[in-house]
Amino acid sequence: MSEQPHHAVLVRTSSISKFSAEPFVGLDEFTVQEFEKLGIDDARKIVLSAHARPAESLTQTFVLVAHFITLEAQNALLKVVEEPPESSRFVIVVPIDFVILPTILSRCQVTIDANQPDVSEVFTSFVTTGFKDRLAMIETAQKKKDTAWQQSIKSGLTGYVTKHPELAQELEYCARLLLTRGASNKFLLEHAALTIPARSTM
Repeated sequence: MSEQPHHAVLVRTSSISKFSAEPFVGLDEFTVQEFEKLGIDDARKIVLSAHARPAESLTQTFVLVAHFITLEAQNALLKVVEEPPESSRFVIVVPIDFVILPTILSRCQVTIDANQPDVSEVFTSFVTTGFKDRLAMIETAQKKKDTAWQQSIKSGLTGYVTKHPELAQELEYCARLLLTRGASNKFLLEHAALTIPARSTM
């Protein structure tokens, strides 16, 4: 796309390393910054840069490619996404299964990278069934220690939250913590299973 359709775009991608910023930048000035972990100090520097007018163009685009963004950094970026300087635009690129604060999501145009595969059959069968069947699926996955199944649910939850923002507060917690060190995966999966309406649609 040659023109930026929105002041803030959130891109979910299945491969951070293969992401190309080219479709998201036009003739304005732009910078691409990559982060293994985007922290509070990084976010403050980005906010300061965003309020500085570009030297040779009317607008500037900040492309932020991050494997992980801390909650503190997300909160720091929220203000500039809520009330962006007239001259600044943002493209925030995160992994498909990374959970962004609902307050940022609501102010971004969300897009899926072209390389991203469709929602898995695992997650589709999970949400389109009833509560009893979901709990049985979780029990089976836990007994088999099926982390691939749990990863499919984690990835699916991220997309589901985007389409069902009314459930974002409950489900983003589950998606963010699922399969992280020290998390009770069974509890998180059961909470998601009982939060999503029975026989829901994608």
